[in-house]
Amino acid sequence: MGLGQLIMFLVMGLIILGNYLRYRDALYPPVIQAASWTTVVLLYTLNRAEMIALSPLFYLVVVAGLVFFSLGSYLATRKAALPKIPLPEIPFTGKQWYANLLFWLSLLGLPPFLLIVREMGLEGGPYDNFYMNMRFAVITADDARVGDAFGLTAYLLPISYVSALTQTLFATYRAHPLRYAISLVLALIYALGLTGRTPIIMLLMSVAGVLVITRRVSVAKVVLTFGSVILALFAAIGLALRLADPEGGDLVEVFDSLYELFLVYVAGSLPAFDLYLHAAPTGEGGSHTFRMFYAVLSNLGADVTVAPMIQPYEYVPFPTNVYTMFQPFYADFGLWGVFLAPLFLGYVHGFIYKKAIRGHLFFMLVYALALYPLVLQFYQDHYFSLLSLWLQYGALLLLYFYRIRLLPPAEPACARSISSS
Repeated sequence: MGLGQLIMFLVMGLIILGNYLRYRDALYPPVIQAASWTTVVLLYTLNRAEMIALSPLFYLVVVAGLVFFSLGSYLATRKAALPKIPLPEIPFTGKQWYANLLFWLSLLGLPPFLLIVREMGLEGGPYDNFYMNMRFAVITADDARVGDAFGLTAYLLPISYVSALTQTLFATYRAHPLRYAISLVLALIYALGLTGRTPIIMLLMSVAGVLVITRRVSVAKVVLTFGSVILALFAAIGLALRLADPEGGDLVEVFDSLYELFLVYVAGSLPAFDLYLHAAPTGEGGSHTFRMFYAVLSNLGADVTVAPMIQPYEYVPFPTNVYTMFQPFYADFGLWGVFLAPLFLGYVHGFIYKKAIRGHLFFMLVYALALYPLVLQFYQDHYFSLLSLWLQYGALLLLYFYRIRLLPPAEPACARSISSS
């Protein structure tokens, strides 16, 4: 590790510390963002012999992204004295009909969903492996859109996720433990049906977000528990897809293959974006960033170019097609996009955090969902590329939760105010 890298890690550490000291809260979004990036860059540095070297420009972009994201969150919370939530014993005074509706929709929609999964596994691809055939059917659908493979049952995924988050909230008050367990199993089945790791990670991170934002479980315990579960699921699905060791081998070879696969998924996006960063931006007027709107216009008959959902592979030297969250912003707007996008996203995350920490139930659940794109900024853009999915989540939450608060408008005397220095 050279002097320049040591200075960079020192700067990143100071960004983490400075943001944490502002509210002394590990849930403050810039703390999470900086900690995530620092961890992944450190993992790359410890294994840099396995991948191509990163340029100084890449490190500058990452540090600038942390700074601008922190600035955005500061602007969103600069006038707020935020209490740590002293949650009451009973979270709701109204009826829980909407939570029941989401639960039963998830449960009753499972049989048709499983029928589609069965057909995909048996006839969806050329492989002998059931799970590989499912994966093939999903990624070869029109432009890899999940809805093309699953039809209307694709909408059961966000319904089951919101149901799981709602039941998780109830479970923090020891309410409906059996329904909570069933809702998690249902959401996990729908996630497995999509055949990728990211839907499962999204589910686990969102459930973890509910537990920590309600202050019923410590951040350290959630990170250790859910981190272990995610790593275990990553290894299990990697083996199921035969990506880790397709030719077989002894235990040591399998372990080496799994670790190599883990490196590619976690740190491979860094050198991939570094290579992308040294190419001229396409400057296509937002076609990558606002792909969803271009796709809608194209479906309406407009003559527009829709950016591909799946990116081309880059060799780092392992093949990877993820380029960190910066890729669409750089492709459309150059370095201006790389610097201004974190400022905007930091403001959005800061606003959500401010509302969530004050007891707005809608924003508490949105905070839990927003952990997924926040933590995985190092991997790829999950903000705008999944915009249609976020709109579905938002609509499902707005239907019932928007006006529910867990705290009265006036801060209770038992709440510990935190100075917004």
